[in-house]
Amino acid sequence: MPRPLRVLFAIGSLAAGGSERQVISILKQIDRKVIEPRLYLLNRCGEFLNDVPEGIDITAFSDKPQSALRYFPGRIRNQQIAHLSETLKTQPVDVLYERTFLMPLITDSACLQTGVPRVSTLDADPRADLRNNVRRFRWIKRRLLTRAHQNAACVVAVSQELGRLSTVFYDLDPSRVRTIYNGFEFDVIDGRAKEPCPECDSSWFNIVSIGRLQESKAVDQLFEAIKPLEGRTFSKPIRVWIVGSGPDLNRLQERVRQLQLQDVVSFVGYQSNPYRWLRNAQLFVLTSRSEGMPSVLVEAMACGAAVISTNCQFGPSEILNQPTLGTLVPVDDTPSLTAAIEAAIVRDDGLQRVRAGRESVESRFSMQSCVNQLTELLLSINSSR
Repeated sequence: MPRPLRVLFAIGSLAAGGSERQVISILKQIDRKVIEPRLYLLNRCGEFLNDVPEGIDITAFSDKPQSALRYFPGRIRNQQIAHLSETLKTQPVDVLYERTFLMPLITDSACLQTGVPRVSTLDADPRADLRNNVRRFRWIKRRLLTRAHQNAACVVAVSQELGRLSTVFYDLDPSRVRTIYNGFEFDVIDGRAKEPCPECDSSWFNIVSIGRLQESKAVDQLFEAIKPLEGRTFSKPIRVWIVGSGPDLNRLQERVRQLQLQDVVSFVGYQSNPYRWLRNAQLFVLTSRSEGMPSVLVEAMACGAAVISTNCQFGPSEILNQPTLGTLVPVDDTPSLTAAIEAAIVRDDGLQRVRAGRESVESRFSMQSCVNQLTELLLSINSSR
């Protein structure tokens, strides 16, 4: 019997985020008789660190004692490349699988030095990532990222739209780009969703928003949309729950005060179990200006919440690919969002939409399907060496 394929999963950290959650889920589900997974982190930290399955070795750049050399541009990156190269040589590794936007800046050079093929994963709009997450030497990093993706054995996109963009943005051969949707452990979601959520009193119409509080998520659009509905008489009063943390927290809280919505909108911070909020929500609203493939939209549908999403690039239109599944509204169109929320409050087809949504996402986004496709890809890349 052939030995398992040795795959190094590389990511910046295990902070709370969609890509980090996906890596943990893949590591839990992958067949270790076929794939021998290992994990490489730049920083050994994050909310998901304790969720790494037993028996998986973790190597982290942050564990290495750092020298007190004088700083110069690129010094840390060069140290990270050297550390990863040494890891690839000593473990050894057959294929490297990476996630998050800036990880290719490290993995590309290390894999070229060691001859290890790599799979690079695109999970967000690279144009927005470059604009929002790169402050210095942007044009240099754009060139390095383009080269890194061109050097990858395969580029995996988490949505079809994102895959099409990547061929243009990184000047890639479309035949080397493959779409593999993020996977979800629906049985785990169901179990955790059963935990009580006393905050979401059933006497209210509970609207939930979940995500990192940053400009691209446009959470303030939800406040603007709710304001015209505040004085309206519905069967239940509206309550809005903002689940998540991020750099825009203070600005968003100030906007709530300006709109005098303190009695309607509550910020509850990062939640280790967001599913209990989704299960007890009558409505989930996604206001993003850009996404890769919004996991939380799938999770909301799995938990039985009706959903409204901006029709942003990339992903929402692929998830809500039928009118019965949810409502898409234009990005930054507050009146349309207000109308969609009002319609969700007063319409009587909520149960029908909830059932259709659950059946749809369960058939298309299972974790087992994701892992099977990824396993097949990793094996094929190794066999073609």
